[in-house]
Amino acid sequence: MLARWSFSLLLLAGYLGVFHLWNVLPRGGIVLTALVAVGVLGTLFVRAARRGYFVNLWDALWHASVLLDIAAEGWAVSWHSGHSFYLCALAFVLVVGGYRAAQLAMRDHAGPMTRT
Repeated sequence: MLARWSFSLLLLAGYLGVFHLWNVLPRGGIVLTALVAVGVLGTLFVRAARRGYFVNLWDALWHASVLLDIAAEGWAVSWHSGHSFYLCALAFVLVVGGYRAAQLAMRDHAGPMTRT
């Protein structure tokens, strides 16, 4: 089961970690860590895609939206304080995780003839 959710959980941990870090960093540090986070998580995203982690294109795009959010927040927002990012993380969990869970369940119940 963990293998089915490994990248998603890693992405969530990276998202929460970088936003926590941004609460204490100056603007230059935020931009730098956004670049590093998107670079590292983006590389892991590509590796996950090559290994067939994503159920379909939409699953991959929903995961990519988290990377896009990190990039946009890190490069375009000049300040970060508080912990309101937990609400964004919850929304990502509900949308990305909910979609992925539904697609995995449908794939599991589709039978061996329709699996790819």
